[in-house]
Amino acid sequence: MIPQTPLAPTTAPESAYRARLCAAYMAAAAVLAGEAPDDFRRRIIARPAFVYAHEFLRWARCAKNDLKRLPNRRHAIRRIEPMLTRFARHDYGPYEAIRHRIAAHRQPIGDTSDGSDELATAAAWLDISDATVRILADDARTVWNALAEAYDMPRLTSFPPVTPELRQALDETGFEPAPEGLVPGVGSFDVTRPDALWVRQGGDIGRRQRELVDAIRSVQVLSRLLHATATHEPYWRVNVAAVAAETSTLVELLYEQPPGTSPEHRRAPLLELVRHQPGAEALPILEAGLAALDRAALAHVRGLRNAIGAHVDDDCSVADLMSELEAVDLAAFDTVLRNCFDAISRARAEDALLATLAMADRTMADLRRIGDPPGLSY
Repeated sequence: MIPQTPLAPTTAPESAYRARLCAAYMAAAAVLAGEAPDDFRRRIIARPAFVYAHEFLRWARCAKNDLKRLPNRRHAIRRIEPMLTRFARHDYGPYEAIRHRIAAHRQPIGDTSDGSDELATAAAWLDISDATVRILADDARTVWNALAEAYDMPRLTSFPPVTPELRQALDETGFEPAPEGLVPGVGSFDVTRPDALWVRQGGDIGRRQRELVDAIRSVQVLSRLLHATATHEPYWRVNVAAVAAETSTLVELLYEQPPGTSPEHRRAPLLELVRHQPGAEALPILEAGLAALDRAALAHVRGLRNAIGAHVDDDCSVADLMSELEAVDLAAFDTVLRNCFDAISRARAEDALLATLAMADRTMADLRRIGDPPGLSY
């Protein structure tokens, strides 16, 4: 069991506790991302900082408004209001699309009809820099400390430390060795990688495969970190929440979106797209995978994602959220992921339509110069 980190007793409202939690988790994501061995994995690990920045702004505003219920807080409110405005406009505002389109959800940023979404997605991915994430987390902590003073709650004085034990665990088991040579660039963000040779398949099926590659890689990176951070707080909790969010995204891209998904967020998963391809050999495989999906396990994963992986639930206290993380059933995660990975592996092996998915875990040791085919001339 992972020990909880108690907060000092206070009469502060739950909004203040939630704001503090978000600021602390932003800092944890920033620190852990800084330990990654390359920029690509650093950006995967840093994405929760943008999820919690969104939630921090929401709950910090609530906590500021809740100060009105306490006596002699007018000066504190007047001080905190412009700090929140600056955070919204200058810190989080320019990167809001990262939270909405890359971190909490996986959706296009620009116009998919003319391909501008891929350029916008690559640009947003590059915005997830170490400096950006650190500044975002540091400025959230500054706002929180002003709220903490008003509520007489503990301040967040620094980024959480990386102990020698955690650094050893990260070095030994936290990351897969970087591939030697080139990788086929079949993911949405691979155009930004210096070690990738970009391979692009057109159409909606090609786009969905790129997004699936993104989710697969994210799950793989985060799952290894989950084991490495297993006894280290607050990193373990941030990782559990991130894996829940990414596993939910994988299911949405592959099989189905949750019931009640709003129309503006509705996107056809790969299974639905394949149904429109006559004679698609992947169709019966994906349909069988969906039929075999463990609904109880999926509900557990989605519940955690909705409570703290992509949002900070309005109806749960921070103590309840900590209890949910404490009671997480990692076997449920394994059940859902094994189903998805098995269906993807079998479908891509049988259907040439899913060729880019089949290239996702390949490497090229080098490129050999070849001559022009006979008959070609300039």
